[in-house]
Amino acid sequence: MKYKTLGIITMVDLISISTWLVLMVMMTTTYGELDTFEKALDFASQRNWLLYTLNYANAVIFTILNTMVFAGLFAVLRNDFPLWAVIGFVFLPVYAFLALFSYLSQLVIVPRLIEMITIPEYQGAASVGLYHLIQNWTGSTLGYIDQFSYFILGIPSLIFGVALYRGGKNFKLAGLLLAFSGVSCLLIGPGVIFDLPALISAPSMLGGILSMLAFIPLSLGLLRG
Repeated sequence: MKYKTLGIITMVDLISISTWLVLMVMMTTTYGELDTFEKALDFASQRNWLLYTLNYANAVIFTILNTMVFAGLFAVLRNDFPLWAVIGFVFLPVYAFLALFSYLSQLVIVPRLIEMITIPEYQGAASVGLYHLIQNWTGSTLGYIDQFSYFILGIPSLIFGVALYRGGKNFKLAGLLLAFSGVSCLLIGPGVIFDLPALISAPSMLGGILSMLAFIPLSLGLLRG
């Protein structure tokens, strides 16, 4: 029963992540590349109900679901791979905290800073806060933190992926894809630390795509029990 439950959670997570990807493409098509603070501030100020509010609410949801999926994999794998399962599990709270703060702040903190920017005595502080906290523009400090959360997630992805590959024939493809996703995400860390945008964007995109592909055979295998 626990396998089917985890399979359902994984499938819902895949749908949520796919929705995020579609909405991000729609956002880029509608608003263009948010490559300056002014563009990002204008986008955040408009708070488009679909491309901003719903998109970030969905990001909070898939972060929670991601954490549930990997926690479930820990429960499934800990008997056969006790040491490595625990090592992978300890990184999940770090990922969850960083990613949830990144996305939830766009719904809670950023709108209040945008309101404060119209008040003269708070304008300077609010502008500085927005410069660092608007997540989806290329120079955002919080954007770098968000990307680093996926570097952290790359560690359990690699560990659990290898364990799934070794654990049974029904999960070899899922394990292989998840392990390669983890390897790709591990490249994000040096990109963030040494401020190398090219080493962030490409591995992040590749890691996300491989993770989504891994969730397809993973959810199907779990649903089969």
